[in-house]
Amino acid sequence: MKSWIHDFHEKRFGYVLGEMPVTEPPPLTAEEEEAARRRFEEELYWEDYYERNKDEPAPKRKPTGAPGLAAPPSPPPPREWDPSLDEVFIEITDNDVPF
Repeated sequence: MKSWIHDFHEKRFGYVLGEMPVTEPPPLTAEEEEAARRRFEEELYWEDYYERNKDEPAPKRKPTGAPGLAAPPSPPPPREWDPSLDEVFIEITDNDVPF
């Protein structure tokens, strides 16, 4: 029944109820055609440009040994104790804390 109503309406009015009528876009003006042609040529140019100027893949490095087995860094040398630093350290007691 639904398709019969749609067919009947399309025969009488030229479009189907509930569907957007299909319309062709208006023809392009000469300026719009020229701009579209220029944009298309620019796209082709840039695709060719990027293809010509892309970087070559980096050469693979030769393995220099087993990966992940590098020697650990040596620890820094121990510093000597400076007796003048003893005067800087102050003992903190419960009386020094305000709460």
